[in-house]
Amino acid sequence: MSVQVPSGLTLVEGEKPYWYGRRIFTSMPGSIILGLILLLLGLPMLAGGRDAAGLGIIFIIIAIILLLRVYLAVKNSEYFISSHRVYVKYGTFSKTSHEIKNEWITSVAVHQGSLGRALNYGDVVISVPGYIGTVVMFGVSDPLRVKALLDDVLRRFKEAQKIQEELKTLEREYMYGRISKERYEELKKKYEEELKKLF
Repeated sequence: MSVQVPSGLTLVEGEKPYWYGRRIFTSMPGSIILGLILLLLGLPMLAGGRDAAGLGIIFIIIAIILLLRVYLAVKNSEYFISSHRVYVKYGTFSKTSHEIKNEWITSVAVHQGSLGRALNYGDVVISVPGYIGTVVMFGVSDPLRVKALLDDVLRRFKEAQKIQEELKTLEREYMYGRISKERYEELKKKYEEELKKLF
């Protein structure tokens, strides 16, 4: 099964996509419930007198605004995890996007309230040193699974960095004549196979 890549994002050479998601509707229950209540109250009022109909129209307009806001929050969010980076985009009217290289990430946490645990949604909080501080994937379905996936990607990324350092050291050793060509090719092949297993 192929993983969708966010619109406008181009993968770099060797980058493997692992997960794509969006904010889910159930992560905004307050707006949905209030919108539906106002809609259900407003529709019968339209058949009433002039004052009732006017109030009904106001209720319906507020309901439409609330439900449209929920729809746009879901539609305009995109979350993406690959072997090289994490991409987060959200925003109803003004867009915010972050592209975080895996080596910048210091920790990953999940924030779930009691309703979030019941409905299996929550926020995945990614800590990044520097001016950003934290980046949040809001309202993610099954956030503990997403965190576990991201933790695994980061672990593999760090292992790959170590292997690439070993390859650089091996290259220097060969260039300086400290190891034979046969030994160099044997070790290089071994390291490259380990890299393939990681990604």
